[in-house]
Amino acid sequence: MAATIFRQCSNLDGTGLKDPRTHEVARITALLHLGRLHGDRKRYAEAVAVYREALHRMPPYYQPSMLYSLLGVV
Repeated sequence: MAATIFRQCSNLDGTGLKDPRTHEVARITALLHLGRLHGDRKRYAEAVAVYREALHRMPPYYQPSMLYSLLGVV
């Protein structure tokens, strides 16, 4: 259930929002939480795939340190 919600959050459209940057950060954060969920469930390959997806979708202003840290842990 949680994995489905995180996935849906990461795909929400931000068209017309007042603060699209915050929306993009929230989408990447949802992917980080999804990756951590997979990692906690010992689904390491799925966690790595989600973190790589987050890397590819990450906007240029996003600070990637937490993402790289989580990827290194998995």
